[in-house]
Amino acid sequence: VAYGPHPRQDMEVFRPPTNESRPCLLYFHGGAFLLGGRDLGRGTGSWAAQNGMVGISVGYALGGDRRWQGTQTAVDDAVAAVEFVRDRAPQLGVDASQIVLMGDSAGGAVALMTASALAKRAPVAAVVCSWPMCTFDTRYYVPMKKFGKWHETSKESILKSPSLLARPSDNPQAALQRVLADIGLYGRRAGGWLTAHPLYRADKFVVDARAPLPPTLLLCAEDDKITPCAQQIMFAEVMNQFDRRSRNNIRCASFEGAEHGEGAMYSAEGRRDAFHFLQQRVRLREYNPDSEAAVEAQARALGIASRKFRRPRLPALAARYKAVR
Repeated sequence: VAYGPHPRQDMEVFRPPTNESRPCLLYFHGGAFLLGGRDLGRGTGSWAAQNGMVGISVGYALGGDRRWQGTQTAVDDAVAAVEFVRDRAPQLGVDASQIVLMGDSAGGAVALMTASALAKRAPVAAVVCSWPMCTFDTRYYVPMKKFGKWHETSKESILKSPSLLARPSDNPQAALQRVLADIGLYGRRAGGWLTAHPLYRADKFVVDARAPLPPTLLLCAEDDKITPCAQQIMFAEVMNQFDRRSRNNIRCASFEGAEHGEGAMYSAEGRRDAFHFLQQRVRLREYNPDSEAAVEAQARALGIASRKFRRPRLPALAARYKAVR
């Protein structure tokens, strides 16, 4: 289904076997804003449909597109997709008041930024992200908590949370700045021929802390070398402290020993946690264990190893799933 005139402005819809209006889950794929498409969300879309939601996998602008002007182009597409679904809710079988967003990695950033963009005029019900990019600011890309206080990216923080994007022997912030500029996160220069200037300074987080997010679940991998778990934990802590109206609105769950792409929605425990989180915000019935197969097939197609984790006994704002060896 096309939601706009550009080739990437398309979506794939997965409907549950019912004629009544159902909650809707819009999924945004990962790929560093350079790769991927809506086909990466077929497993998640099917999982959503089998659990009583209309699942929609959304394509959006990528860095190689001529119209790309930085990540805001992707967010504009995502907002347009949400508005398209709301405008056509009856035809799609969607309850327009019960829309949730989900995204992986770069798609997690898109989901967060879209939720923030819609917060004041038409808020979504909830957000679930796996391994999301929570900042494009290199000062906080690999942060470190020390003596109860968060510190900027440094050689010490890179040693504690190794990164594929910078080495501790480098000037880590400068190295990260070059990488993020090279993949076009900050936009383009010279009519699209050149990436952003490498000295570009991004905002602290991908969203404006003054626009509160809806209830949000961040699923992160403890050994993530692309979007560090520390980045997501810092984001959750700072955002929860900043906005007292939505205090403790952002929950973070980490997966022991998992790398980028492991655990989270690619684990049975992460999927069940995501479902129960959403069940408290939108109208969902009981979890359908048969829905597991669709996401597991997607993970195998992507070469992601299946791993088992043990759920925490009690829910917490910063839950930790221990690996089962």
